[in-house]
Amino acid sequence: MKRERRVLLAVAMAAALLAGCSAKKEKLPEPQELFETIQQEVELPEMVDLAEELLLDSTGISEDSYDSAVYLLLEEGTGPDEIVIIQATNQDAAVDIQEKLEKRLEDKEKAAQVYLTEYMPIIQQGAVRKDGLTISLIVAEKAEEILQVYEKYQ
Repeated sequence: MKRERRVLLAVAMAAALLAGCSAKKEKLPEPQELFETIQQEVELPEMVDLAEELLLDSTGISEDSYDSAVYLLLEEGTGPDEIVIIQATNQDAAVDIQEKLEKRLEDKEKAAQVYLTEYMPIIQQGAVRKDGLTISLIVAEKAEEILQVYEKYQ
């Protein structure tokens, strides 16, 4: 009798574990809405969205590869802070955007090694993240806190 209970308990625990693992992920909101959520939860310096003006020139990402995007830089100063959130049009575009944002992060690190070495720790903790069709580049002093906002959607 005890053995049957243990087996039933083990089966019930396995079923509960599988149910938790198969829970559907909540889709990330649109880039602008996601950034607004980040701003509400993480104290950031003033940033300005320059997606229309600079995204293509800075990253090589063309408008036809995404549905919406934000490209945020510091409003004032020369800090390394840069937040890019893009919703790609399809999976192929998402992979291409991810590669371009990874290259952008590499380029920022190379430039900091030569010109702005004091920003190297901030750039080195930067991250490129892909969540389905949403791809992000996060370079900020509070990058870890920003990335925790993403975890709320997992």
